[in-house]
Amino acid sequence: MKLTYKNKLVNKDKISLNDLTIKINLVNEDGKSSDIIINPTTGDAIIHYLILLIIALAGLILYKFRKKKLIGSLVIVLALILIPFCAIAKDKYELTIKFNDIDVIGEFETYHITINPKNGDAPIVKDITYGDPIGALPSDPEKEGYEFEKWVDEKGNEVTEDTIVEGPIEIEATYKLIQYNITYDLSGGNLPSGKSNPSKYTIESDDITLNNPEKEGYTFTGWTGTGIETQTTSVTIEKGSIEDRNYLAHYSANENTPYKVIHKFAKLTSGYDEEEVTEYGTTGSTVPAPRQSRTGFITPTVQNVTITGDGKAEVTYTYERETYTFSITDRTYIDSESTADGTYPYGTSITVKAVERAGYGFAWSDGNTNYERTFEIEEATTLTPEYTADTNTPYTVKHYKQKLDLSGYEIADTQNLSGTTDAPISPAVNSYTGFTSPEVEHTTIGGDGHTVVEYYYDRELYTLSFNS
Repeated sequence: MKLTYKNKLVNKDKISLNDLTIKINLVNEDGKSSDIIINPTTGDAIIHYLILLIIALAGLILYKFRKKKLIGSLVIVLALILIPFCAIAKDKYELTIKFNDIDVIGEFETYHITINPKNGDAPIVKDITYGDPIGALPSDPEKEGYEFEKWVDEKGNEVTEDTIVEGPIEIEATYKLIQYNITYDLSGGNLPSGKSNPSKYTIESDDITLNNPEKEGYTFTGWTGTGIETQTTSVTIEKGSIEDRNYLAHYSANENTPYKVIHKFAKLTSGYDEEEVTEYGTTGSTVPAPRQSRTGFITPTVQNVTITGDGKAEVTYTYERETYTFSITDRTYIDSESTADGTYPYGTSITVKAVERAGYGFAWSDGNTNYERTFEIEEATTLTPEYTADTNTPYTVKHYKQKLDLSGYEIADTQNLSGTTDAPISPAVNSYTGFTSPEVEHTTIGGDGHTVVEYYYDRELYTLSFNS
């Protein structure tokens, strides 16, 4: 049988052997477990051998532990003591040995502590005695594109200057990626539908090529900003870049941006007729909107319009109708259905109707010869109905002689004459022998040509007497 103690007391100041339990199992000469079961048949034999075993072990352990090593004598003593147990044993035997007031003095080892900043700098190595704290660690290491988090050991446990050393430790720095901001000023533009640009990136991000914005009415001309002094239409943030970035979009104004001008022309009754015209100009510019010059309408005051990129800028002009006076100077022979004198908007329908007069020629003061006419007023208008008397209007002068029996008159002569309508006439009377001529009549020539002047001649009466 062989008993060997191979360990030594390490990294402990001392330990107590009080209540130490030692279990002993038999082995064969080849070192394999034996089939012999130790179980003394009598209690007396067990006590005797136990006393001898305790004394021998106590002396050897006390002496040899203080020397911090064991020698072969311990094995020989134990073998001699345990031979009787092997001879008389049948069953399993477990031996418990207890010590009182016995301490074992140990020793403390020194361990290598490796501190690796993992930023390209060389690791730092320091030796720390078991049980001591690690002590001061390097100031927070710097690593481009990363922010230092903490120190950890090989198991991922956090390590600080107060961490107690219990063995060799490999300490590594851990980092987290720095999120850099990207800000954009699109100057009123927007990215195309379905497109976006990132607001953050890290040193590990893949190459980022910016999507260019769009702006209605403008053409994108490029970015300026971080690292870009002149406008550039293609910007890429390469992998491995750092620092916050900002970019400003630039555009040029289109020169053919549409805008609307709405022309509203007043109707004669109510409301307006609208006419929409598309004009073109430079986006963002302020220009006077073109007006129309139309006869009969008042041209409104010019308006300025700022041309917006969306092409929706518009300006409205309202054109009121000019108003003109209308009158007829003499309405003596004007029908009541004619338009009254007054002021009327441009284009108003004017109706005039003059009464026909027999024996007269007719024309309006503007030369129109229609008695009845309709026109649209386009300027101030004054009309005069002008009647011209005919110079060949017929009239008749009839001469009647009294009958012989004085019972009436009979035509003696008829004169068909002509003259100017409504001109005064005084036809001459005839002279008939035996008749008395009437007084000359005064009248005017009727325009209907039916004017008749009748003269009646009475017979002269004579006294017939006989002188007997």
